[in-house]
Parts: sequence; structure tokens; C-alpha cells
Amino acid sequence: GLVLLLTYVLGLCATLLAIALLGQRAVSKLRWAADPDGWLRRGLGFVFIAVGVLVLTGWMKDIETWLIANSPVQPWNLDRGFLPE
Repeated sequence: GLVLLLTYVLGLCATLLAIALLGQRAVSKLRWAADPDGWLRRGLGFVFIAVGVLVLTGWMKDIETWLIANSPVQPWNLDRGFLPE
């Protein structure tokens, strides 16, 4: 029991250390994304406003229905065949 607990603790510590080190690197490389006057923030703001308008007008439901009807990818069929019917 003690060996399993120590193994778990070591694995957890190693994972958290890797996240801390790689996370600092990722944040330093993605500082441009946090710029309040940057193009990314403005673009995302426009997208959120557009989605809100689509939801309020009911067009979002129409778009989703059209996408489901015309999509070549059918995610609801991915699990078909896992279990015998």
C-alpha cells in the first residue's frame, strides 16, 4: 500500500512540475493573445456579438440544423458497432 501511495505521489509531482515548467513557456510565447488592444481580442469580441445576434434571432438553430443535415461527418455514428445490437 505504501509503495503504491509513494508511486502515486511521485507521478503527481512530476506531472505538476511539467505543467508548471511548460506552462510558463507557453504563457511567455502567447503574451500577444492577452493584449487588450490586439486583433485577437477584437476578433473574438466580434465573433461573440455575432453569435449572440444569431441566437437571439433564432438563426443559430437554423444554421445548426442545416449543418447536421449536410455534414459529411456524422459523429452520432462513431460508436456504432462497438456493441452488438
